[in-house]
Amino acid sequence: MYTFVGFGELVVDKTYDERGNLLKQDGGDTTWNILYHLGLMGEKSYAIGAVGNDENTQVAINSLKRAKVNTDYIEVQNKKTNVIYSTLKIDKNGKHNITFSENSPLDGESCFQMSQQLPTILPEEIREQNLIVILMDLDEQNLEFINGIKNKKVALDLGHVEFFEELNSEYILQFLKRVDICQLNGDVVKTLLKKLNVSNEIEIYKKLNPELLIITYGKNGAKFLYEENENIIEINKKPKEVIENVIDTSGAGDGFLSVILKVYNRYVSQDKKIDKNFIDNAFALANRFSCQIVQQIGCRGTKTTLFNWLNDYNKLYTNNENELYY
Repeated sequence: MYTFVGFGELVVDKTYDERGNLLKQDGGDTTWNILYHLGLMGEKSYAIGAVGNDENTQVAINSLKRAKVNTDYIEVQNKKTNVIYSTLKIDKNGKHNITFSENSPLDGESCFQMSQQLPTILPEEIREQNLIVILMDLDEQNLEFINGIKNKKVALDLGHVEFFEELNSEYILQFLKRVDICQLNGDVVKTLLKKLNVSNEIEIYKKLNPELLIITYGKNGAKFLYEENENIIEINKKPKEVIENVIDTSGAGDGFLSVILKVYNRYVSQDKKIDKNFIDNAFALANRFSCQIVQQIGCRGTKTTLFNWLNDYNKLYTNNENELYY
């Protein structure tokens, strides 16, 4: 079994209504949302990195502790904690619209500034364990961190083009070749095709050679690429049901990948390799979890979310193997 490690700087999400009332605050950002869900699902998980030193410090740390994620190796640094602000608006038809900003809707101020002094040395406590390192961008500190780890696989959820559009193709390729499980959304793929000078997703897979490449298309499903018997297998998956009146889509991809990683950990622990059975079951579970996440404010589920997720899945799917995954 792998131990999961999230690396980076903690972030707090704050959601307001149109009148400036705080509706919800919690930890946020892709890496930590994935790690949080894995911890909540019972996976052994560690957070390594930094957080600012202010009134939001404990919000960020305690949000992970609630999910039993080890936060002993989060360094409190003399800076502001990074905050992402969102504003929820509900139109006359009851449709929810959420906008995001690094600037506070109350005073227009931003405290968002990523640390360039993250602790990149792996703690001795987990140095000999088999690790899956979770990342969300191509920062040089991320590269330094993973280059210093022996027994690891790297899971990257690259959800925004701004994380790499200013980087040169040589560096992008150097980084992505170190990734074993890579999730990209459709918009990211379009830009990545141009950056890597390739024509389609198969060519991206050939250049990167990951164990698993996932391309997500929101309510239109996902595409999975992997290798089996020296052949590249491409599987397109469509959801059985789609949530139409969503509240907040911002955590859907994070929730999706967290389930994929949990299923993967169970699967490989039984000496199994990625195959069609893995894709079918992992997609069904991951998609249903995303459906739970988009029906709430914020990116993170709760124990109630997990309960509803498994019940929902069992109603929709037959011949599943839940004992393998949860």
